[in-house]
Parts: sequence; C-alpha cells; structure tokens
Amino acid sequence: MRITALIVTYNRLDKLKISIEATLALPFQHIVVVDNDSNDGTSDWLNTLQDPRLNIIRTPDNVGGSGGFKYGVRYLINNINTDWVVFYDDDAWPSASFIKNFENLNKRDSVVYCSKVIDKYNIICAMNIPWKKIPKSLSENIAYYKDKTSFCAGADERTDVLTFSFVGCIIPISVLEKTYELIREDLFIYFDDVFYSYQLSLQKIKIIYEPLLIIHHDVDSQGENKFPAWKVYYLMRNMIRSRFILGSDSFFSGVAMFLRALKYFEKCYTADNILLYLKYYFKGVWHGIKNVGGKNH
Repeated sequence: MRITALIVTYNRLDKLKISIEATLALPFQHIVVVDNDSNDGTSDWLNTLQDPRLNIIRTPDNVGGSGGFKYGVRYLINNINTDWVVFYDDDAWPSASFIKNFENLNKRDSVVYCSKVIDKYNIICAMNIPWKKIPKSLSENIAYYKDKTSFCAGADERTDVLTFSFVGCIIPISVLEKTYELIREDLFIYFDDVFYSYQLSLQKIKIIYEPLLIIHHDVDSQGENKFPAWKVYYLMRNMIRSRFILGSDSFFSGVAMFLRALKYFEKCYTADNILLYLKYYFKGVWHGIKNVGGKNH
C-alpha cells in the first residue's frame, strides 16, 4: 500500500514546522507540500529539507486552500505513483499510529475515509466533523441547531457520512483521478471540501468516518465564535454560490442559508471592527448572488 501526504501551507511557518516534523516521522512513501506563495520564509525553510520523500511545489499566487489542494492533486496524478492521498492543512498532522491503523482497516480502494480530528486541547474539532444527514426543512434545521448528533458523525462512531473535511480525509488515487476537477479553486476557502465531498456522495462514492484514524489540528475549537472579519465574506459568498455550483442538488436549502446568514450576522457583535465585519458580510452576499469567485479580501 502506497500512501502520500498532501499538505497546503500559507504563511504559517511555525505551525508548518510542527506538521512537517510529525509527517516525516511516519512511513509515508511521498509527502507533497504545496506552498501557496508564502512570503514569511516558508520557501527558504522548505528548501533546507533533505528527505527524499518530499516534493515541494510553489504556486505563483495564493490560490487558497481549495486551489492549493487541487494544484497538489494535479501534481500527484502526473508525477507520483501512489494508492492513497491524505489531505491536511499546515496546522494539522496525523497521530503516530495513523498509518498503522489505516493499514489494519478492512478497506476498499473505491471508498473515501475521513478521520477523527481533535484540537489542541484533545477535544473533537467541530469544524471538521462530517455530516451524515443534511438538514433541509425548517424543522430539521431547528433540530440541527438544538442537537447535532442526528446529523453529524459521533466522535467515536464508525459510520457512513455524506461529507468530509480536507483535514484528514484519505482518498484513493483512483477516485481523485476521476473527480478532482470537482474541487472548485474559485471558492478559495470555506465549503470547498464540503461541496466536493457532497458531489462524491451524489455520485454514490462511499465515504466512511473512521475514529481510529486521528488527526491533530492546532486550533481552539471552543473559540470559534470569533474570527477575522474577512472570513465572513467567504462563508457568506460560498454558501450562496452553492446554488450555482450544485444547482438543484445544493447542499444548503433556502431555510438553511437563511438561518446561517442570521448566525453569521449575529457574530458581528463579537467582531473587533463591526463596520469592517458588516462590509465583508454584505460584500459576500452580493458576490454570492452575482456568482463571483476567487480571492477578494
């Protein structure tokens, strides 16, 4: 079994060093690092690394997480002989037992697997939990906000799911070869992994959440209520653009989008600069309606 790590990085050298150290300690056959045109010394540091398993590629511009992963997959398909690809960001890394546990799974090479992701405090990382059922109606969305257990994978429950995060998904190269063009680089960041994985589910490609596979994510998942103002632009824009990208199969129903829009609006009261937050919020709404993509912050 040949397994490759695919890491995308942008201007987080301190975190990347931790991720690379943990990755090099594991028996990956290949490690592909996509440097998203960082300007913090990342390129110089990567050039000092001597491990022959490393493949360092640099994008001409910052193309975001979505563009970086697509760039990396295209490189993999054309240059590396592998069976499986493990995706993660520069602030994440697999546990010491990750590859051994994956090798021991009774797995099929047509199935996608996703990992249990834990944060810096060893708490399940909410942002990376996959959906097993999508709330569509008003009653389902209310139930989702009250108790997510019927809609999301349980932390320690092996189960079929409909989506995955690009932090800790393990995708067969055979699936990537047929579907990687579905990764929308124009999303830049947020929902790119959800929309891609949901389209795999629509194609009847099985996705399994496997809690024996653990990924560490260096974030505080309990402190997600506050984030930079520019991030709300991509959350709003890409949520609305799902109607253009997925059409009648849109991941978000009208009710779900309305409730999320309210949720994101309420977060303006926790922003350091409320006016800037609202500027990005309404810019995201407008660009979503106009189906504008790319980096816009």
